[in-house]
Amino acid sequence: MQRARHIQILLISAVSLACCLVRPVAAGINLSWNDCGAFGTSSTPLTCTSNNGSLLMIVSATPTVTLGQALTQETVIDVVTSGATLSPWWDMRASGGCRPTSLSSAYSFAPLSNCADPWSGQALGGFDYSIAPILDGPSGIDARIRSVCALPAFAPVVLEAGIECYMCEIVINKKKTVGLGSCAGCTDDATFTLNSVKIFQPDGAPNGNPTYTTPDNGVVIMTNGPTPTLNRAWGKVKALYR
Repeated sequence: MQRARHIQILLISAVSLACCLVRPVAAGINLSWNDCGAFGTSSTPLTCTSNNGSLLMIVSATPTVTLGQALTQETVIDVVTSGATLSPWWDMRASGGCRPTSLSSAYSFAPLSNCADPWSGQALGGFDYSIAPILDGPSGIDARIRSVCALPAFAPVVLEAGIECYMCEIVINKKKTVGLGSCAGCTDDATFTLNSVKIFQPDGAPNGNPTYTTPDNGVVIMTNGPTPTLNRAWGKVKALYR
């Protein structure tokens, strides 16, 4: 009897330990500099003394449920700058902007490897950069970035629940910062807020086309600093969306 009780206690202890060792499934969206989520940073220096170099933003998402036929992702990022109005340096519209070739998107993540890459370099996509007023955006933002990529319809991929995946890269180069033809306003700081990530599947696919808006590690990043933690920054900025 005493031996059976001892075995029961050992079994309960083993189960309790196993539960403690299982990593809880976190689900949400992340925006960071230079790598995904917690592997990236919430602030990056923006020096305005050269036309060389670039800033790299990484969007990632952790699905709440497994999406077995993912084909497309759509990312929305809102931009607020420290200037009274959007400066020419931050006007990166393809048509009419002072720096029309200074924003780009990419969907291939080598040499990064801290999160899963569902697209494996096979997705094609593009982006749009629009400035205020933005019809479907909250008041108080200066610009909005939309990025979309898609796989061929015959080659969907599986996004596993609880696995953080790279969604897209947004690159801002420093062209036209100094010298002849330069655009004023590089020294204005900018705050980027990841509004949403939507995943599309074929019609009728299990779990549909979810839109993720909940922050995981964080959804707000800034140029320069000082910068609060990601979650505190999100709490400060999300009032724009109420």
